[in-house]
Amino acid sequence: MRYRVKTWSTIRWENKGTNRYYEARIEQDLFGNFVVKRVWGGIGKSSGGANATPIHDKKEATAVVTSISERRKKRGYEQVSSQNPFRQQDT
Repeated sequence: MRYRVKTWSTIRWENKGTNRYYEARIEQDLFGNFVVKRVWGGIGKSSGGANATPIHDKKEATAVVTSISERRKKRGYEQVSSQNPFRQQDT
């Protein structure tokens, strides 16, 4: 499988009330398979966490990140940045 870097996406949310951030990234692993990576922690802190979930394809990855976005909004987070968000033509 080939790398399709143009399909990679990053979205970041921040909660100013709790001073925390959350990022979701759609990337590919060394074998070209899509992965949704999640990174979270305190803004300006070195502590936090990360998780990587293997995903079948870009369409499924987009659905997972959309679900994450809805959950973040319900918890008081605001989207503060995005890079190449959900380029549907690349699915």
